[in-house]
Amino acid sequence: MNAPGGPGRPLVVIEHLAKSYRRGDQVVPVLEDISLTIPEGDFIALMGPSGSGKSTLLNLIAGIDKPDAGTLLVDGEDITRLGEAQLADWRASHVGFIFQFYNLMPVLDAFENVELPLLLTSLGRRERRERVEMALSLVGLADRMDHKPNELSGGQQQRVAIARALITDPTIIVADEPTGDLDRKSAGEILGLLQRLNAEMGKTIVMVTHDWHAVESARHVVHLEKGELVDAQAAGTDAGPKALETPMNADARRLPPIECRTRSRKISSVLTLARRLDQRRPFPGLSAAIGGASAFIGVSKDFRTA
Repeated sequence: MNAPGGPGRPLVVIEHLAKSYRRGDQVVPVLEDISLTIPEGDFIALMGPSGSGKSTLLNLIAGIDKPDAGTLLVDGEDITRLGEAQLADWRASHVGFIFQFYNLMPVLDAFENVELPLLLTSLGRRERRERVEMALSLVGLADRMDHKPNELSGGQQQRVAIARALITDPTIIVADEPTGDLDRKSAGEILGLLQRLNAEMGKTIVMVTHDWHAVESARHVVHLEKGELVDAQAAGTDAGPKALETPMNADARRLPPIECRTRSRKISSVLTLARRLDQRRPFPGLSAAIGGASAFIGVSKDFRTA
């Protein structure tokens, strides 16, 4: 786990990264010659107009997609050289995902949603329970563990998603518009929580946002335009975000690192079955949740929804 106290050694090193997509017969460049270093313990806000490439850059850092050219080192490992199965294992062990629309499984309660990534590990039931209870306590939902997503507010659902992102003690947390679907009050609470994860737990966070209020929570802001990095600067004070008045529970800050062993066949079978059931009898939000689950638990991208 990273030590609190501010950015340290280079954690993410990006050099001359490029990415394009095919649209019919055309090749559309999305990112061109991006070079960027993110220190361990930093909190980065990626900003830019729609189509600037910020979400694509986030997906590349998270190992969800692969670049056409360039290198991308995370904690010293060039993830562009990993095969699909290796990348799935890497995501499951090293990345915590937070989505704009939470991507929770609607048929599971808060406890079960947070527990999902742990099903890929060697932890026993008792160890999983202790860890999930600790994570939900950390985000202030110790009394909502048995509530399903439709019984929680938007802010509470995003707290569940944050607990899920933390549960494996990831190297880096990626957040795609984490406050985009929340009212101002709930958004402020979520941003405060992310600040605490960064300032008190030393978590490295990369967040895509359009919201200037959200940028104030970060240590640095990176601007993208038309696939190019145009500016990178400090956000707010050089000291970065401050810890909030109420400190985190000391025990909750000590989620021990664990090794994720991806059981791709088992999890892929579960997700495939869930998708078939959803096609026969649609359940609002299930398809998105399946896509989100397959990303954060490390299943091959073939199982991701668009």
